[in-house]
Amino acid sequence: MQSPVIEPPVTAVTPSTPLTDAQGDNAPLARHHSRSKLALLATFVPVLTAGVALTVHRLVPNKQNADSSGVYARVLVGVMIAFALLGLTQRFWRRMKPTRWNFPVAAVFNLLHWAVSAAPIVGAGMLLLCAWDLITLKFNLMPLPYFPGPDGVLQTLVDDWQSAGQGQPGLAQCMVQSLILLMTGYLTGSVLGIICGVLIGWFAPVRYWGMPVLKLIGPIPATALIPMALMLFPSPMLSAVSLIAMAVWFPVTMLTLSGVSNTPRLVP
Repeated sequence: MQSPVIEPPVTAVTPSTPLTDAQGDNAPLARHHSRSKLALLATFVPVLTAGVALTVHRLVPNKQNADSSGVYARVLVGVMIAFALLGLTQRFWRRMKPTRWNFPVAAVFNLLHWAVSAAPIVGAGMLLLCAWDLITLKFNLMPLPYFPGPDGVLQTLVDDWQSAGQGQPGLAQCMVQSLILLMTGYLTGSVLGIICGVLIGWFAPVRYWGMPVLKLIGPIPATALIPMALMLFPSPMLSAVSLIAMAVWFPVTMLTLSGVSNTPRLVP
């Protein structure tokens, strides 16, 4: 007599596994969309923070003995308008590779793309300006004349810019002269540093005599040589150029020396 065969129960296959896989595949896409939305909204952060700074500047009374000129408020309004327009049109400002034919257009697109990506940093800057305004002009925690508020500093910059042709150099002329002074000293120090670095790094006799000089003069800060520079050079221009060149010469010499020393020499 044969015993009955007991068959195992058949389990119905449900579509839960394919649905779970589909949901797992869509999860990165959903996270990407959420990050895209946050990136789009981040461009409007300066609008919010500049609005907060403007509201504080308008409503909180001044405790410093200074009147608001309105320049700081106009700057905040300009930031709000600029980043509101950037936020509405940010999809158009893609990074573009500059070529000889599209360089002006590519420069504008890349600049606006950079402004869009740097919007949170600008927003943080607006909050710092608001804190500066509160500490100085509004609460007078840091008194005048040593700690003016952002409105006073901006008004001074505007006055200096407009003072050109009124018996004293304007801000633009001073900036140009400072840039010429800086570039002259920087180029002089760089050229001398490259020459000294190549000579000391390549020729053993020059290295024998040059390294003690570098170890002796290099650690001395350029500011400590101001009295000597004023005494040795006949004009303030040459004194300033020599100090800048001295500050640039030592690090350029050491870096060039290191690079030349580590370069393998070809033996014929």
